[in-house]
This record gives sequence, C-alpha cells and structure tokens, in this order.
Amino acid sequence: MKKYSLIVVLLSIVFAVSGCTVLNTSVGGNKKTGGVLRSADAGIGWEIKNKVNEKQTITGVDVLTMAIDPIDTQRIYLGTAENGIALSKDGAESWEKLKFPGNKIYGIAINYHSSSNIYALGVTGKRAKVYRTDNYGQDWKEIYTEPADGTVIISMVMDKNNPSILYLGTSGGVIIKTVDGGETWRNIYLATGPVSQILLGGGRDNHIYF
Repeated sequence: MKKYSLIVVLLSIVFAVSGCTVLNTSVGGNKKTGGVLRSADAGIGWEIKNKVNEKQTITGVDVLTMAIDPIDTQRIYLGTAENGIALSKDGAESWEKLKFPGNKIYGIAINYHSSSNIYALGVTGKRAKVYRTDNYGQDWKEIYTEPADGTVIISMVMDKNNPSILYLGTSGGVIIKTVDGGETWRNIYLATGPVSQILLGGGRDNHIYF
C-alpha cells in the first residue's frame, strides 16, 4: 500500500448539482478555481482535487466540515452548506454526491472501529437533525431532531473508545449526550452561548472540553 502524507484544505466553494449526482463547475456564469487541495509531501506542494468526471468538477463548494475514514483513508466526506454530503472513494481523485436527507451539514463523525457507522448533523427545512448510517451512507436513519426551528446543532464528537457515546453542541448552548448510539439523548449542560467545538481528552485523560 502506498504511503504518503495526506493534508486536505477546503476552500470556500459551492456545490452546483445537476441531476442527482453531478456537481457542476460554474456559479452564476463565472468559473472559479476551488474545491479540495491535497498535499502528498507534508505541505510542500499542493494539487487541486476537484474532479467529478471527465467533464464535471467541484467549484465554489461551501464546505462546512470534513471527515476522513479512519480505516480506509481513501474515503473522504465533505459536508456542504447547501447540498448535503460529497464523497470521494479514491483519496480526493474524484467526487460524487452522496444520497442524504439533509441539506446543510455541520458535522460528520465516523466510528473508529467500524467505519460503515457514520453520524452526520443535517438541517432539513429549518429543523436541525442528527442522522446515522451503518452502511457507508447508502441508507440514513434520523435519530435526533431539535424540538424547535432556529436552533442548529453545530458541533459533534464521538468517543473513540466507545463509539456509542456522542456529544452534541447547539447554537443555543445546549450540550446533548447519547450513550447508546443515538437511541436516547439527554441534555447535560446549558452554556451561555453557542457550543462551537467539543474535544475529548486522549489516553487516560477523561476530560471533555466545550
């Protein structure tokens, strides 16, 4: 297996979707250079990796989040502001639009032990939701819905040692936890502002940072 350093940088771009899976290259009649930059030498040189097929590419996609499969690092997921999730199965050489019920995607979490198990934060209409798949995104199940419009779930983290434990942070300052893979949820803290990031301590460190 070929070894190389993979560093991915996201530019501010837009997915323009044609049909069900094709991502177009032009926005408002103007072509842009954007998408994903990949370095194979730890950041010395960079290549734009925005190809869909021989005729279409990604341009101007407004990417809000990104996740790399911890087991198969050729699989990369992009969460966009308007068109759901884009997937590369070949290390960003090409992209496709993944079937997903939500539009705006604020977070993606992948199970470190079984990477077919993925969680994604989506917004459908004006309601924030959490979705789960157990087959690499072929099918998604809605496992949590915010009780009212307007509040967005903007952060998520999965416990690497126990992937059934996840924490969510909302724009309203609520921190939410599940210990059973999303079957049940409970509010564990109310902050005075949006919870924009959540970090778990590594190794023997049991601290959680919000």
